[in-house]
Amino acid sequence: MILLLAALAYAASAWIYFRGRFGLAAMGGAAYWTLMAFAAARYLGAPGGAVVFALLAVAPGLYLAVHAVDARKGLFLLPTIYSIPIAFVCGLALWFVVAAGAILR
Repeated sequence: MILLLAALAYAASAWIYFRGRFGLAAMGGAAYWTLMAFAAARYLGAPGGAVVFALLAVAPGLYLAVHAVDARKGLFLLPTIYSIPIAFVCGLALWFVVAAGAILR
């Protein structure tokens, strides 16, 4: 059930993002990441869930935060525009990894 709710939150957040409502999409993304944190801990165990969540959620989230700062000031001069698609792809990969853990459990 938690994976279904997470998938719905992901789809809603992506749809809202591509409609141009970025603040509302960020709130949907926060709901998705929260649900996935609980699902990863439940289906992958605490250590495995923490590692997978750090690689597929925290790292892209930090890259997205760098983009938020860099987009306004241009401090880092990195190609941070790729952070948004990377965050979406990593979010989808996280869902598939946790779903595979739920199936194999």
